[in-house]
Amino acid sequence: MDPNSTYVKTAKGQQEVQSRAFGLPLRSRTLLIMVDGRATAGMVIDKGKAAGNATAYAAMQELEAQGFIVIAEAPAGAPAESGTPERSLASARRYAIAQMRALPGPHGPAFVERLESAADRGTLVTMLERCRNAVQVATNEEGAKRFWAGIEARLP
Repeated sequence: MDPNSTYVKTAKGQQEVQSRAFGLPLRSRTLLIMVDGRATAGMVIDKGKAAGNATAYAAMQELEAQGFIVIAEAPAGAPAESGTPERSLASARRYAIAQMRALPGPHGPAFVERLESAADRGTLVTMLERCRNAVQVATNEEGAKRFWAGIEARLP
């Protein structure tokens, strides 16, 4: 785990936070709650250690290994990274999911569920267009343009 990477909760991680569905130990669950898509892993680990969790690094590694958190891609408002992203439906889906998790407001999780369940290219592209509209409403036209540019860079 790279302490400089930023992580977001997966659907499984969100489910654990909302309902304790997987019964994580208290200290691991506390770290999971601190994962917000903005703080780096190192920042979350340091906060955990400051709160008395001496095994915060190992707990974060376990959260990642068990699928509660994943590395976030840059939010729609962030400048584009250098390099060319992978061109695949999976890459476009991962990018959109990371964007929707970082979206301000209550609607991101519903979009994440729909993106994860999109079974074919047509359904996924329809959902991606709806996500673009949601990004525009939650941020602005420029945020929506950056979101769609990220999608176009990944769609095959």
